[in-house]
Amino acid sequence: MDDNRRIQMLADTVATLPRGRKQLALTRSSSLSDFS
Repeated sequence: MDDNRRIQMLADTVATLPRGRKQLALTRSSSLSDFS
């Protein structure tokens, strides 16, 4: 049970990491375009 929960947590974090990076890139590009 604990192993399954740990794997689920790992899967969730791995799935959310790329999203956060994409959001950061989007905000960075949008802020850069705002400056220019």
